[in-house]
Amino acid sequence: MEFATGPSLFVKASEGPGGAAIRREAAVLEALSGSFHPHLIGFEDDDGYAIEVIEDLSSARWPPPYPDDVGGLYDALTELSEHAAPAGLRALERPPGSTWESLERTRGWVGDLAVCSNRWLDASIDALVAAERMFDPTGDDLVHNDLWSGNIAFQGDRCVFIDWAEAHRGAAFVDTGFAMLSLRSEGFRSTTPRFDGDAAFASWWSASLASRLTRGVESWLDPTIEQGLHQDLFFALIWVSEVLDLPTPDGVDPR
Repeated sequence: MEFATGPSLFVKASEGPGGAAIRREAAVLEALSGSFHPHLIGFEDDDGYAIEVIEDLSSARWPPPYPDDVGGLYDALTELSEHAAPAGLRALERPPGSTWESLERTRGWVGDLAVCSNRWLDASIDALVAAERMFDPTGDDLVHNDLWSGNIAFQGDRCVFIDWAEAHRGAAFVDTGFAMLSLRSEGFRSTTPRFDGDAAFASWWSASLASRLTRGVESWLDPTIEQGLHQDLFFALIWVSEVLDLPTPDGVDPR
């Protein structure tokens, strides 16, 4: 939205499921302070039609590619992790079992996705299951829970995380994990730092991605989403092999 005078603004408006997501996001943004999120200008819920007005970030730099210096991203992750979680957020829960165990029993996905071989899976499965069982996303931190390149913008030295509808209360390392995988998947040339819980996150998320792709993503999603998930899986397996000191996956880069 542009005006004759003053800055432009960005408007989200929807009803139904889209309206519910806007309501959740507006409630979170209203409770946040700091520079790591878009500033909420206004919100109106008119008879089931949700309207949200935030700052316009269209002039920001949107990866991919990521800039060579992602110090602003690391600063934003720190600021996010130190911010109190707003009241009423849904809580992240610990997975009840091991997805890797299910994937090991039904191996058709190995050939279908071509991101690794059965030989690699045989050599790695015990370590993958053990690491996945250590994944515990519960906690009292504010978690964005959907950090990927499409939700990360760079505005000078500032890094901004958009789309807060999936925000939860949980463990801050979950956001760090999503952000580090996005850097790897989108061709960031430098090494990503280690963090507490990285092996558990990488094992859990790679299993989750493989399981979702095996089932088939929702038909209404843009085809590029499935391609992006496939790419993330390929790089998640490389990542988990590094942190668990496993053989390098012998799969095919889907890009």
